[in-house]
Amino acid sequence: MPPVQMERYWVRKIYQGDIVSAPPTRVSASAAIRAVSRDEGGISFVLVNDVTADVKVLRIDGRLPAEGGYLLRATAPRDR
Repeated sequence: MPPVQMERYWVRKIYQGDIVSAPPTRVSASAAIRAVSRDEGGISFVLVNDVTADVKVLRIDGRLPAEGGYLLRATAPRDR
């Protein structure tokens, strides 16, 4: 989801009264990983290639990103 679409999603959720504020965002995968590794309940989405040993990768339906049938794409094109 492009950043603008993501922002609209959270603004809509706030406006509808579903949430009081949008989740924090980070400017890079490394910043997201640092934030998640410091928060026991933290969660984030990053490209599988950016994952470090500081965080756990969640299984979806018992599968990891490199396994067939994983519901999220294992890698994505970088637009940096």
